[in-house]
Amino acid sequence: MTSALIIILREVLEAMLIISLLLAASTNLEIHRRWVVAAIISGMVGAGIYALFFNPISDAFEGVGQEITNAATLFIISISLAMICFIIIDHIKAGLRVIPVYAGIIGLFGSIGLAITREGAEIYIYFSGYVVSPEPLQPVLIGGVLGAGIGFSVGALIYYSLKTLGRTASLLISCIVLVPVGAGMVSQGITYLMQADKLPAQSPLWNSTRLVAENSVLGELLYALFSYEATPTPLHVTFYVATFATTLLGMAAVCYVKGNPGSNNLDYV
Repeated sequence: MTSALIIILREVLEAMLIISLLLAASTNLEIHRRWVVAAIISGMVGAGIYALFFNPISDAFEGVGQEITNAATLFIISISLAMICFIIIDHIKAGLRVIPVYAGIIGLFGSIGLAITREGAEIYIYFSGYVVSPEPLQPVLIGGVLGAGIGFSVGALIYYSLKTLGRTASLLISCIVLVPVGAGMVSQGITYLMQADKLPAQSPLWNSTRLVAENSVLGELLYALFSYEATPTPLHVTFYVATFATTLLGMAAVCYVKGNPGSNNLDYV
């Protein structure tokens, strides 16, 4: 039950962090909530399709289809989160008047939809393994429900905490958190490509297991929130730092280039 709780909590929390941040941001960006709901529904449908075709996907690319698919999904999520950050900075620089609605909708579907697809499929696959297992299913279900409940509660806490802040402060905090989350997604994708032998295996730069073990409760939570790695390789660190720096430079460029707020306001969608 404990292992199920931790595993489901990690999967749900990873998705809920993105959903809660983007739900708060979309409200402040005046993007109608129906688009968030549509992104969530598309993610649930995607998770079902992924789970349904899990075996063919896994067998693709000479048996590493799952790793390639997960890596591609994580990279797209990271790009979508960066897009949202650019939109937030553009919105703030424009005096909270210009609303790039359609770019925001694409970012929502690319981040929320794919995050739910990935995490939902993994949860389904995890539970389906116990259905055919001789081990009792009830403790696993109880642990899963508890983990999901905690994950949803943390997501709600993050969302309503952001709602209590001013519009600009809420957007900036969402953006600040999304940058390392997006960089962590790329780092996870690098791990999958290593597992698929598409990138070379490397010795870790350091080992922080004694400080925070990856299989500990804190380690699992840090992994869910910021893709914590106790033994990152040079490739992990390089791509994490590159993604982090590129996103920050892109945000700075948007802020610098956006000299005037502009006169073309987009409609509330």
